Amino acid sequence: MHYRLLFIKFLLSILITHSSIHASNFNLLHCLGREEAMIHKNKLGGPVYNLNQTLINNLASLGSIYLSKDQYMLVCGRRGASPSVEFTKLMMVNGKEVIRGIRGLSKFSRLTLDSLYQKMPSIFYDYLNGLKSMAPTHDCLDKHIPELEELSTNFKYLERDLSVEKLFANKKAIYSIFRKLDDVNRIYHKCRPKNNNKKSTPKK
Repeated sequence: MHYRLLFIKFLLSILITHSSIHASNFNLLHCLGREEAMIHKNKLGGPVYNLNQTLINNLASLGSIYLSKDQYMLVCGRRGASPSVEFTKLMMVNGKEVIRGIRGLSKFSRLTLDSLYQKMPSIFYDYLNGLKSMAPTHDCLDKHIPELEELSTNFKYLERDLSVEKLFANKKAIYSIFRKLDDVNRIYHKCRPKNNNKKSTPKK
């Protein structure tokens, strides 16, 4: 009987340890923190850094925030992608429900996440304006990402009579915007003036 109890305790300790490791692996703040460290190590800045800092500052008071395995892989598992950008996209499309076990969180945590969601339009546009400031022309992104026009028009009426949910209702457009922003350098290239290096043919 004594050995059986010890064996049960041993199994429970393994399960608890496994559960702890499993949860730690899907901790959003750990993921954003690793991105922050990478940005500092490579001495990078710009819109992605600013977005990363905004998210961390808004979530830091919560300590531990977890995503499901699938959502975590979408946010933190894409090679070459920014976790901050991917989480912003996921939050815009799915809202606060992206957070695992949100209904079981404390009232303070739920209010903090609700506050973050309400800020998402401004957070996204701060990021977008940062990208626009790096473009060769002021209308570069608007010209090559037509979906931005509808979102920008709706954003102007947000404070008056449009909820965040309605602003982000067009999920297809949001996915399209982020897909195109993934290749923003190609868009910048399209907006650069084309140098005509061909020699003019002398008139006869």
